[in-house]
Amino acid sequence: MSAVISYKKQTIFGIMLILLGFSIVEGLARSSIYFEPPCLFMDSDAYATHGYEYKREMCYDNINYIWSIHPSLSLKPDQHFETININGLLGL
Repeated sequence: MSAVISYKKQTIFGIMLILLGFSIVEGLARSSIYFEPPCLFMDSDAYATHGYEYKREMCYDNINYIWSIHPSLSLKPDQHFETININGLLGL
């Protein structure tokens, strides 16, 4: 004897499975970015004495710079991050 399951329940179950799949993919993507930041200087010899957490923080600070395009491409002054400090004397 087979059970009859309504289309409404099947649709809800399918949507839940799709959302679960997206959640798993999102979690894997975020964990891969956490453990493998997209920075080229992570393996540089210049930062060999620094720990992984410090280099990862430098990477995220480097990504979050605010740029100005007027009158030319340059960094905006007075940006203060955990590992990087850009002061107001940048353009002088």
